[in-house]
Amino acid sequence: MNRTNRPRSPYLLFADLTRPIIKKDYNNISFAELGIIISELYNSLKPEEKLLYNTELNIITPLEMDYLKGRITNYIIFLKKLKQQIKTIHPNENDLFINTTLSKVWGEMDMNEKIL
Repeated sequence: MNRTNRPRSPYLLFADLTRPIIKKDYNNISFAELGIIISELYNSLKPEEKLLYNTELNIITPLEMDYLKGRITNYIIFLKKLKQQIKTIHPNENDLFINTTLSKVWGEMDMNEKIL
């Protein structure tokens, strides 16, 4: 069977780039939880930021990549900080609910607030 090589989707490229960064900060994270965090982070990107991951356009520069890696790191710091606070206040809430809630908060913040 011959398979045609299709370009990777922007989401898959984003996931490939962010997965090692997240795994470094969360040593014991499950594969499912890792996927949830990547998905939430990708969904919080603005449409013009998602364009950077379009391999067909091939427009991402090393400077933009550094910026995006920094943004991912800021998101992880934000998530770790607030997740523990929420778990203390609401010990019965599961990680999926907490991560989804924090992802929505992150998505509503402006760029200046996301610089930690």
